[in-house]
Amino acid sequence: MVSYGRADAMVDPPGFRKLVLAAMRGCPVPVLPAEHIGFVGGLREIGAGVCARLGEHGPERRFATFLSSAHVFALLTERSPDLAGTTVGLQTDEALGVTIVTVAIADAACELRLDPVAHRVAATCLVEELIDTASRRESAP
Repeated sequence: MVSYGRADAMVDPPGFRKLVLAAMRGCPVPVLPAEHIGFVGGLREIGAGVCARLGEHGPERRFATFLSSAHVFALLTERSPDLAGTTVGLQTDEALGVTIVTVAIADAACELRLDPVAHRVAATCLVEELIDTASRRESAP
């Protein structure tokens, strides 16, 4: 993280979450505004907001959506994208107002499908977010 021209500003993911929550609540945050934020270590951004990491049981792909976990579950059930060989986990972060979606391989033979499946699920969520936003704007007085 580079903040106020200092390239030595370091923060771990839980610390970064605290900074975001503080900024959302209007609290003065000593390292914001940040000029550049780059994640090192466990997460690697692979495009379209999807991050790769090595989880406890193997490779995982994660992304965040503003949709509720119930909404994501319904989308995945209704639209039934091809999730064969993968598992999808949903975790709600109520403080940030997001759902963390984790796509992992259930079968090692399906590892090559992990990125395309994660990107397809992320795209499905993003399209639904856009539809919800447009619907709210159209129904606003």
